[in-house]
Amino acid sequence: MSHLICPLCGKNAPLSTLDPEKQPLDIRIVSFRGLGRGKGFAVSEEVSIMGDDEYTPPIAKRIDKLFKFLVEKGVINVPIITPNDELYSIQINDLKRQISEKNHKIHNLSNELDKVKEEFEIDKQVSYIIRESLDLENARSQIIADKEGWYIDLSPNPSELELYLFLIMTELPSNLKEQLLRYVKRDRHPSFYDTMLKSFPRRQSIPERILDFDNETAFEAVDEFGRQCVRILKPVYHPEYAGKSISIEELKRIVTKVKDRIRDPEYNITKEVFDLLYPLRLKLPLTRENSNP
Repeated sequence: MSHLICPLCGKNAPLSTLDPEKQPLDIRIVSFRGLGRGKGFAVSEEVSIMGDDEYTPPIAKRIDKLFKFLVEKGVINVPIITPNDELYSIQINDLKRQISEKNHKIHNLSNELDKVKEEFEIDKQVSYIIRESLDLENARSQIIADKEGWYIDLSPNPSELELYLFLIMTELPSNLKEQLLRYVKRDRHPSFYDTMLKSFPRRQSIPERILDFDNETAFEAVDEFGRQCVRILKPVYHPEYAGKSISIEELKRIVTKVKDRIRDPEYNITKEVFDLLYPLRLKLPLTRENSNP
């Protein structure tokens, strides 16, 4: 009679006893007790040891090797999953969706971080601008703090601080200008706030610059020789006003330049405003034909 050698334990067993389907899917040990002299033995206890630390690991390791061996010999066919497989396709699409959602979230968080960094930098620059104004004449009396925070209180009588703010505003990009205006109180001098700080000088937008829109305005004036003429107002385009931020080094340069101009005894604020407001000049003596431009 032929016997089968078990690949797990190496024991020999008659082929006639081979019936794996009847065996439990478990790892068990049994204990025996004697029935008396000449009467044999009987099972006294049978318990599962599946998952123990001593016997389960070597058995599992051996079964794993045996499975791989049977696959190599072609005895066990492992199904090959292809992209056409429905379950595989669902899993791939789900993973792609998760990756896309994660990338989108990372992108949004990155944008939020950049925005917070930019706002923090702008707040630092606003603080620098106002701090640098403290050495101007009467500036300290116009910087007010109350329960709502601190702000600059414009004076009805123009002072060095108003001139400083005006010149600074003409140099700042729009985002920094808007933030600085939040710290300026307009109640005592609304016309200066609205005209000289908020909307002056007139600036071309990027589309206007690209399309070269005609925003010129003609008006009568008098030139430096006392002659009547026509002047042309045309908006000025400043690339730095296109929404970009400036560095603190550039801001320091602007502040230093503005304070030097204020302290220059020959500085003419009227000419400064005029040059900013009317960069394109066309001097034409008025005649009857062009007296109504």
